[in-house]
Amino acid sequence: MAARSAFPYAIRPAIGWSGLVVVLFCYSAFAADPYDTARRDYPDLFQVYYDRGLLDYCGLQTAESMGGFALRRDELLAKMPLSADQHRTLRIAADIQIDYDYQDHGLSGSRSWCRTAGRAAYDRFVARYRAQNGDQKTPNTEAP
Repeated sequence: MAARSAFPYAIRPAIGWSGLVVVLFCYSAFAADPYDTARRDYPDLFQVYYDRGLLDYCGLQTAESMGGFALRRDELLAKMPLSADQHRTLRIAADIQIDYDYQDHGLSGSRSWCRTAGRAAYDRFVARYRAQNGDQKTPNTEAP
């Protein structure tokens, strides 16, 4: 005797693949991605970590730019403390996004990306660092 299905015979054909697709689509629409949630809930801190990843990809790490990153990050974390898990999820979300953006630009496109977005991130961090230390030089004078 053949094994019986969990669904009655009359319902089983009606569900089929199309039913499965609908169920999965509905589930995915309601299942929140923790990284999307982190990007949405902490946009300023997400941008700081994204910009730091941009400095990494573009080779724009200097003592001033990394100091500015640390100052800005610490400033935001003091305003809105995160649990260790939330902080980790947010850093991963920024890493994922920067990796996607790097792949979108490709090798030759990454040069212009670094000249525009990378340079802007560098300038913001250096300006933040110099503002903290009382030095008012323009960030563009000592870029790597």
